[in-house]
Amino acid sequence: MNEGDKEQLKTKRQRISEMRFKEKKQRRTLSREAYTKILIGRRQFEKRIKKLQESSLTDPLTGLYNRRWLLGDESEEKQKSGELKKILDQINRKIRDKKEPLHLTILAIDIDKFKEINDTLGHKVGDLVLQKLANLLKNTLRTSDEIARIGGDEFIIVFSDPEELDENKLNSFIERLRKTIREDKSFSGDVNPTISIGCTRYPNSQEIEDPRILLGQADGALYESKRLGGNISTIYHGVSPDGSLTFSKTIQHPEGK
Repeated sequence: MNEGDKEQLKTKRQRISEMRFKEKKQRRTLSREAYTKILIGRRQFEKRIKKLQESSLTDPLTGLYNRRWLLGDESEEKQKSGELKKILDQINRKIRDKKEPLHLTILAIDIDKFKEINDTLGHKVGDLVLQKLANLLKNTLRTSDEIARIGGDEFIIVFSDPEELDENKLNSFIERLRKTIREDKSFSGDVNPTISIGCTRYPNSQEIEDPRILLGQADGALYESKRLGGNISTIYHGVSPDGSLTFSKTIQHPEGK
């Protein structure tokens, strides 16, 4: 092989080497771009999943938490723990360990004669009343308190405190809540809603594992308030020997006061 052929071969090898280097570089660039696209796609997917999860736990009308957040998915055989179950389990563990537990207070709140508002003024006005009441309730609470709309015109407020919320403090809060609703000017002139309230506290006379029992106690007290005419607060006490619910206190609130 003469010198000319050797030089020509050397040039070809250099070109091949350069082409391979460029191809390798392009593959690396494409790999980085593909990886970036995959990473961005995964993050977007995770955000969508998170948004869907959050939306499944909130009430679309009021933006508050919903029943699923409070009690978990009741349709499944193995229920996922809702927020109330988590608090209840924490309290029961403290009791078993003979440590001072948190004190749980649950208020069930219902708008009096809400069906009449819907029937006479329409569902659009009814929805506005629910939204305004939800905002008033939320703005009255502390940051540590929780509130959920569990269906229709029923709201649940959950307090969990190191110290028990005694009846005097509870009554003071209820009066402040009623005053806030009564004095609010955002309701239209045709709507002047009042609320009925049922309350239960835990620990109480029985150990409870199922949060639906606690909710049933608050609902029972709420039903008693509605049965007595509404615009009333009732506190659950226990169960009588014949199985009926008993109440420690019923407070009637005069309208307009």
